[in-house]
Amino acid sequence: MNRLDLLLVNAPSRSIVYGKLSNLSAIEPPVWAGLIARYCLNKGFSVEILDAEAEELTIEQTAQRIVDAVPRLAAFCIYGHQPSASTQCLSVASAVARLVNGHSMPSDARHVPTLALGTHPSALSQRTLVEEPFDHVCQGEGPKTVDELLFCLATGADPMRRV
Repeated sequence: MNRLDLLLVNAPSRSIVYGKLSNLSAIEPPVWAGLIARYCLNKGFSVEILDAEAEELTIEQTAQRIVDAVPRLAAFCIYGHQPSASTQCLSVASAVARLVNGHSMPSDARHVPTLALGTHPSALSQRTLVEEPFDHVCQGEGPKTVDELLFCLATGADPMRRV
């Protein structure tokens, strides 16, 4: 069985963001996950989307599904349809990534590298790398960055040296 290249994750943040009103809020379709998935599929990578929001998964269940999938890269799509949604959703994506990191060490063959995509990680990339548990942060548009990072992870190339 071939290893999954990319797992795009829509973390289960609705209940945290909306609290008691979460049962009145809509589940947003993971538009950016779909766009990045199509781009990477066109580049020949294997891709799946884990929409934990739509599947009504908990933070723990989401992390376990990521660990069980053992993707080459788990990319957290931290977006929303209103301007501050990325910042509001970041805490839940970070909680999931912390659990994923807790299951393995970088030297472990089952280690799952994580990437944060979204308005907040892009605008505050250095701060996100320092304060949050992600291995990588995407600054700017995601598809090309994800493609390049997947190439580096697959070949062992240094992502800092790729142009």
